[in-house]
Amino acid sequence: MEQPDYLPKDYDGIQLVGNMDELFAATFGPANVVLYPRSLTAAFNARAQAADFKALSLLLLDGLSEKDMSHEDLSEAASRLEGGSKKAAQQILDDMKAFESNDLKPALRIFIGKALVNLADYGGKIFQEGAHLFHGDGVPTRFLCCYTAPATEGLCNEDAERYIDSENYAQELAASYTAERGRNPYHPLPGLQGYPEKTEDFKRWLERNNDYYFPKPRARIFSFKIGDVFRFAGEKNYAGVPPFIHRGPPSNDDSSPRLVLVGDLKP
Repeated sequence: MEQPDYLPKDYDGIQLVGNMDELFAATFGPANVVLYPRSLTAAFNARAQAADFKALSLLLLDGLSEKDMSHEDLSEAASRLEGGSKKAAQQILDDMKAFESNDLKPALRIFIGKALVNLADYGGKIFQEGAHLFHGDGVPTRFLCCYTAPATEGLCNEDAERYIDSENYAQELAASYTAERGRNPYHPLPGLQGYPEKTEDFKRWLERNNDYYFPKPRARIFSFKIGDVFRFAGEKNYAGVPPFIHRGPPSNDDSSPRLVLVGDLKP
């Protein structure tokens, strides 16, 4: 299968498949991403398609409540929609049904700038999320599809460095810890080697925040396309491959929410 031109060349971290069935059946190794490059509509309808999904995202955002947005809830909402928004909702419903048929729990999410609204799991509450930073997800595997721009960005693993492993970010991490905990991250007296010694609480805090990365100089950063469906390995994958490092780019336009379908393994 020919590699799309928006992916990095000579990179073995992404495996391509030709349909949804192959996507669900694929395994990791050496790749930590399996991608089904998909166009939602013909190219001449791309502008209308983008408008349809944007309109849908704004309608869903306007109607948020304490109720979770399940496949049934979205289906009910779609019955009250018209035109392009109704077609856009049906596309998402079809994808959700495919996820559910393969033992996945789908969750429809709307990202607004740096804030996240998770319609499936968080009952319409907006909260700040680190998804705009490069990170690995704390799950075995996850499926994603973006319906509105900007789409998910990926970072080649060899071009990434963990925040907690970098001396360049030591002061920033210590400051973040102090702001959150209100405590000094280091013991009052230097350690045996004469360097500041981390407190046990600071060490635990670092471990809980060890899934964030930053790109090295000249790193290869790439972006998926709207409509692509892909699965990736998380930090807790069983295949022994490194996690896929990615981010949801923050949008500078709050009037254009990012509409994303997420599929996780059922418990």
